[in-house]
Amino acid sequence: MRQFKLDNRLQTCANFITDGAVIADVGTDHAYLPIWLVMNNKIKGAIASDINILPLKRAEKNLKKYNIKDKIKLLQSDGLKKINPWEVDEIVISGMGGELIAQIIDAAPWVKNEKKRLILQPASSESDLRIYLRDNRFKLEKEKAIISLGKIYTVISVVYTGKIEKTAIEYPYVGKIYEKIDEESVAYLKRQIKDLENKNKGNLLRGNINEYFSNSCIIKKIREIISYCGGDNFGS
Repeated sequence: MRQFKLDNRLQTCANFITDGAVIADVGTDHAYLPIWLVMNNKIKGAIASDINILPLKRAEKNLKKYNIKDKIKLLQSDGLKKINPWEVDEIVISGMGGELIAQIIDAAPWVKNEKKRLILQPASSESDLRIYLRDNRFKLEKEKAIISLGKIYTVISVVYTGKIEKTAIEYPYVGKIYEKIDEESVAYLKRQIKDLENKNKGNLLRGNINEYFSNSCIIKKIREIISYCGGDNFGS
């Protein structure tokens, strides 16, 4: 069967997964990620879950198409509620808002285990997700900004440590993006600045002075990160 390519978003998720793991792909849709991982001998197996039946029917057609039904289990589940802790090593939750991802994690206390890894790709509200992860004793291992189909995303790998890490004021907006400055990460950081500037316009109108100055401080920090890491050499 002819191989297929993942988009940058899913490919980055795939790159974060440990070789030989068994994964849960939550919100699998067409099951492209677990299918690609199995076809490339990167994982032992997978549970591809979705809350709705229609995506699972699409996924089932793809499993038949690529003849790998024996290594991927399809499961209709609300988040991780029907997945048992001993069934998977790593969990991928992608393409959802950060607040929903946090709710899915919160509803499955068994993921608070140092032996489990989470690969998360929020479609929005990344700052809320990072705050949730920190406050619930998850550590960001690594993070990568990517541009896929004209949109800027981030992929985050986290593990539970049982400790709340001290973080800087800009942490909710930058995470670990700054550890590798490239065109994608600079684009992501500049988008964060733009979003904060837009919020500050509203803060001025509403007289939210404290939040205005807090955001202004964060904007300054992000600009310093971009400049310090040589990000000014990339385009606007």
